[in-house]
Amino acid sequence: MRRNVVALVLAVALLGAVCWAPASARTTTVHKRSVTLQVRKGNYPARFGGGEVKARDGFTTCVQRVPIVLWDKTVKVWHGETNDKGHYSATFRSDDRLGLRVVAPEVRRGADTCSRAVGHD
Repeated sequence: MRRNVVALVLAVALLGAVCWAPASARTTTVHKRSVTLQVRKGNYPARFGGGEVKARDGFTTCVQRVPIVLWDKTVKVWHGETNDKGHYSATFRSDDRLGLRVVAPEVRRGADTCSRAVGHD
């Protein structure tokens, strides 16, 4: 009986070592970002807009090919992604120029986390 208990304790200890990584291996770096939105008039109700995503610490992986969502109050009017330099452009329909906001959601790239960014026109 004692051998079974010892074997069970060793198995749990080994599985725990495999399943749980040390704290240093689980740490991630968070990169803060900002996003801009500039809206230009089009033929009503069409609008043209664009902007840029920037990482405050200059980490370029957080701005390359990241998703962008454009909201008109509570309705999603456009979604896409940035190019390799962090720029985006959009054509969308909106009745009101006020209340537009652009969101760059949180993105994880390996051990790095790119924070969520919200911009207004």
